[in-house]
Amino acid sequence: MRIRFRRVKDVAARPAHWLIRAGRLLPERLQRSYFKSFGLLGKAYYFTPCSHARRTVGDFCRMTGRSDSQRIYFQIVDNLLFAASGFGRLMSDGTDAVAEMVTFDEASVARLEAVRAQYGAGILLVPHCATSVLSAAGFAKRFPTLVLIRESRNMSRSRLLRRYFDKLGSELLFVRRTDPAIVARTILRALHEKKFVIGTTDLARNAPDTVEVKFFGQGVPLPAWPARFSARRKIPIIPAYIRVSGGRIVPSCGEPYIEQDATVATQRWAGYFEKSIRESPADWAFMLDKHWSSVIAKAAEQKLSALSSQLSVKGRPPNG
Repeated sequence: MRIRFRRVKDVAARPAHWLIRAGRLLPERLQRSYFKSFGLLGKAYYFTPCSHARRTVGDFCRMTGRSDSQRIYFQIVDNLLFAASGFGRLMSDGTDAVAEMVTFDEASVARLEAVRAQYGAGILLVPHCATSVLSAAGFAKRFPTLVLIRESRNMSRSRLLRRYFDKLGSELLFVRRTDPAIVARTILRALHEKKFVIGTTDLARNAPDTVEVKFFGQGVPLPAWPARFSARRKIPIIPAYIRVSGGRIVPSCGEPYIEQDATVATQRWAGYFEKSIRESPADWAFMLDKHWSSVIAKAAEQKLSALSSQLSVKGRPPNG
């Protein structure tokens, strides 16, 4: 049974909000122990019968030839708790406090500055990493930004999360309930005003305006809007990945590019996401989403079948 992340988040949103607020009211020396206690519960889920998390992370390891599924899952939990603590800090201490948690590597800063100098704006794409939302505060501190938010279908959770989003220090556009024509005009205006448009694009959904590309060796439909806006405005796409390292939020950016073909353009940022996920899987909790879990399971099955075929061929006696 695959996890329906939307339902889990709908149910957990308000209790999580209360727990985050309660944690921030504790003395700083006790906060780590407070959040760690919830981490123990999250990690215990790995050992439950028919654990979706153990199966999915195990499939990821089989697909990539790794053998550290438990370590990866435990780090996923730790990263999510780090993000929860960061959201608490956002609410209690404000945007600047979270922006100070973000550390850009020098190569990424150089790429973003070069894009700004040559084009004035860029289309920055990130996957659903544990700290992707929090990283927006760091981007907004350095550059003018428009952050695209695909808010929850659940109105209660949507209203609750807006209290966090509104503190990110960036212009926001909530796209789910906004007319597509208005969304398009707002993005075009932001690019014209020399802003970086930031969106999370690892949504593997059969939806309008998607193109199929290869991800983990599987055909996956991904959004084509970044490619279309990039080609229309001659503004580069910049793929990024957000890691947690040493108690810091560390965004890394790939090479900026402009491609006229939507499939080629989408495959390039998808390839950067995949490479980054393979290197740092614990930052991408979204692998537990039911769609990605299915993709990973198919990729792991193909890997196993290919290995079985190779062993079968090696085991055959020579002809004659």
